[in-house]
Amino acid sequence: MPRITNWVAPNVDLKKAKPILPKELIPSLTDDDGFFWHQSVFAEKVNPEEVYLEWEAQILTFLESGRRPTHIDSHHNAYGKNEALMSVMLKLAKTYNFPIRNPSRSVATKPLVALCQGVNMPQQMLSDFYDEGVSLATFESLLDIIQNSEDEIFEINVHPAFLDADLMAYSSYTHKRIEELQILTSFEIKEAIATRHIRLCSYDIFK
Repeated sequence: MPRITNWVAPNVDLKKAKPILPKELIPSLTDDDGFFWHQSVFAEKVNPEEVYLEWEAQILTFLESGRRPTHIDSHHNAYGKNEALMSVMLKLAKTYNFPIRNPSRSVATKPLVALCQGVNMPQQMLSDFYDEGVSLATFESLLDIIQNSEDEIFEINVHPAFLDADLMAYSSYTHKRIEELQILTSFEIKEAIATRHIRLCSYDIFK
């Protein structure tokens, strides 16, 4: 869902987060201490109706800033865990007229794409540029897929970043982010995109 990055006080546990709504309204979403379940177990614990309430609260909180999200998604493709969560995301996307990220990251999740009729999203999500797959050759191979496909709108999943104390404390994926940044901003990548006549765009393409 929409996320706003702010400075975090040093005594905050960055690996835990609490919902916007009171725990009493969404008891299935949190552990006994009121924190969200870990991503590895949450899908089997949560009530989709309560997920809708919390996700909508997050959207409304973002809208209170006076800005409109370019799209909605969830960390680690949470809504792509099963059809029930996917249905929650699609209902919100249609209600607020938001594009979403393509929910498929693997062959197993391809059927979820068929549920997304009437919602704007990239036609393919390419996720091989990660960890051991971070290289100029990998990225160029993804550009070749785009160039040779009949689909028109793609998203390549990337995680470039500068490292700071918060990121080092929060994420297990750290130094590879710098390597990603170096490749993604290199002259070679710019040239590879240009020679394949690929046009870069944002989610504003769905406006």
